Amino acid sequence: MPRALACFAIAGRILAERGLSPPPEPGAPGMFVLADDERLRELLEGAGFSVQRVERVPVLFEYDDVDDYIVRTTDLGGMFSRIWSDASEEDRGEITARLAEDFGPFAAGGSYVLPGVAVVAAAS
Repeated sequence: MPRALACFAIAGRILAERGLSPPPEPGAPGMFVLADDERLRELLEGAGFSVQRVERVPVLFEYDDVDDYIVRTTDLGGMFSRIWSDASEEDRGEITARLAEDFGPFAAGGSYVLPGVAVVAAAS
């Protein structure tokens, strides 16, 4: 997985390693299921669309610290939010420590800048 995609998989990997969520099954619904350009193109064409282009657009997510990441991520809902709300204080402490460790390579001036890629399609 490219580094830009891998940084967003950090939390999911940590949750799976702690036994708080199952590892994703290949092809199962999730935030990376349409990351493959050809798969996205096939789905759009299969639905009757004519695909003009598929592009990868770099994005950056900036967080003041790990706590900022946790607050903003839980506010969005989704798997992390559900697991975090049910997690024990011990699990929360371990998750926070692991996020701080694994986010280390993305530290920039006292905050974290996590790169990502949005796959964008134009079709009619």
